[in-house]
Amino acid sequence: MSQSQEVDRTDAGGAAMHKEPLTPEHVRARRFNRVVRGYRRRQVDRLLERVAADLARKQDGPQPDDPAPLTPGDVEQVRFSAALGGYEMGQVDDFLDEVVGELDRVAREPPRPARQPAAALPPPPPPLSTGDVQRRTFSPGEPGYLVPEVDRFLARAASSLAHLEAAVTPGAGPPERWTGPEPPLTRWDVLRQRFPLGPRGYARYEVDAFLVQLAAQFPEPGPVAEEELLRRLRLDR
Repeated sequence: MSQSQEVDRTDAGGAAMHKEPLTPEHVRARRFNRVVRGYRRRQVDRLLERVAADLARKQDGPQPDDPAPLTPGDVEQVRFSAALGGYEMGQVDDFLDEVVGELDRVAREPPRPARQPAAALPPPPPPLSTGDVQRRTFSPGEPGYLVPEVDRFLARAASSLAHLEAAVTPGAGPPERWTGPEPPLTRWDVLRQRFPLGPRGYARYEVDAFLVQLAAQFPEPGPVAEEELLRRLRLDR
């Protein structure tokens, strides 16, 4: 028989009885010996992956767009090409007999309810405006972040955000030159901001959560800005 000739495996024996039901994990984990001349590995692997997917869908419940599952007859009629270095034919035939038995068993089970579609993720929060940052208040905390320090930083963040909004607003013309006493904030500046603690102040968890939301309003730094950030990090060490 030539290497590309197909091998008839329909008379390999009846469906073997197995003690435990086959699971998708069992099917995917099954390994076979490789021999000089055996079943072409890719064809066997492709069939077993389809069997595992069908068993998984049977466990989880069907979906309207699921493909038609394999039947025991489909597996019994499978033909594999012979190839050098393929899977040992007897091992594959014996395992497929187990697969036929499992498919026959699950076909007799009552159908499970269809899977419920996954809940949609909540929409992302709307972008923060300059006014949102200026008006933001926090619950009192003991201890907490010092109020003047947080308020001063948020005022700087609001100015930086207003400058950024003006630069990307269509029809606004060229952005005005930054005239603040400190450079405009970047995403990295917001994320690494730390505030001193006092016996009373703003609740820390609220401020920290807001800084994460605030940082997302600023664009990722470009290559030049990244180099500057690295330089500043080296200076901070």
